[in-house]
Amino acid sequence: MTESLDQIIAITGADRQVAEQLLSATNGDVQSALDLFYSDDASQSRVAEQQHEQQSAQGGPTTLSGAPADPLPDGWGQPKKTTNKGKKAGGIATLRDFNKEQESDDDDDPRKRENLYAGGERSGLSVQGPSRGGPRGPNDIVGDIMKKAAESNEEAADEFAKSNNETTNVFSGRGNRLGSEEDPAESNQAGSFETDDDWEEVDDEEPVNRSLTFWRDGFSIDDGPLMRYDEHQETLDALNSGRAPLSLLNIRFGQRVNLGVSQRTDEDYVPPPKVFKPFEGSAGQRLGAPTASIRTQPVPSATNTTSDKVEVDESKPTTRIQVRMSDGSRHVVKLNTDHTIEQLRQELQSVEPSLRGIGYELTTTFPTKTLTEGELTIDEAKIGGGVVNVKLV
Repeated sequence: MTESLDQIIAITGADRQVAEQLLSATNGDVQSALDLFYSDDASQSRVAEQQHEQQSAQGGPTTLSGAPADPLPDGWGQPKKTTNKGKKAGGIATLRDFNKEQESDDDDDPRKRENLYAGGERSGLSVQGPSRGGPRGPNDIVGDIMKKAAESNEEAADEFAKSNNETTNVFSGRGNRLGSEEDPAESNQAGSFETDDDWEEVDDEEPVNRSLTFWRDGFSIDDGPLMRYDEHQETLDALNSGRAPLSLLNIRFGQRVNLGVSQRTDEDYVPPPKVFKPFEGSAGQRLGAPTASIRTQPVPSATNTTSDKVEVDESKPTTRIQVRMSDGSRHVVKLNTDHTIEQLRQELQSVEPSLRGIGYELTTTFPTKTLTEGELTIDEAKIGGGVVNVKLV
């Protein structure tokens, strides 16, 4: 009986239940069961349904007619990975290199949208997955900085146009100036409204201007050295977030700065020419000539103020100091940060000859401190970009 069932199942492809029914109806005659099977349309329909149910249960792909589809080749729908990713040893990474890496290594970019595929053998649907967050490269940061610079220019133009059409009223109220035993307290006039033309600027320090230039192989600030993109990405992140590196921009903490951005990514960085300085020395003697005695007469300092002027080295860090005179006038003195307090007094006397021959002191503001150490540098005294008052004694 078992051999007959196996024989019918192997020939017809019917399941075991149908084979048993056929043998039962033909009293175990295999040939009669086969004739009955092929003559019965209902049996053929039943077998087709069973085969379809088995294929559906297995979950395999099928064609539009219901037949099983051929399996897809291995690796179908997967992005191709490139093997030539690394740059040459000893090479210099430029902004163009970062562009090429982003275009050729799309499969390794964590922010790249992944292409997903769904469907059968002859029909399919391409679905683009959501963007995935990931680290940002120097090319993205440079683009953000250029975009912010363009937006800032548009805002500045709008504010300039608005300021030309409107006049802002500034309120100046009644107040008392704190005095001392020598200078009693004074009171100004009653409060009134003044226009911008009559208003005296209260900001003691003007913003400094710095220039940021993007080159093909890096970026530079003013006439400074070249900084590679791949070595100074943290600096780009700081500039993009609005934080100014004090050492690179040569400013002090809290100082305002206007940063201009220039894009020259189609050019390589060229170091600026060195500033030529002529030789400065005393009068010499021709070789072989007899030594002659030279008499020099001192020039009165009161009649020649240019000799007292302090020379500023533009190749070194510079700063500006606002000096407020006792009569209310103001002078802005430009010096190097390594100049001393004594050189500040010398420069001040060259622009204000009335200070010669009289006693005066230089004091700072908030907190008030008298600058008595003449050998102290401006950087050490922390008065660069600040205000110094002149007090007669």
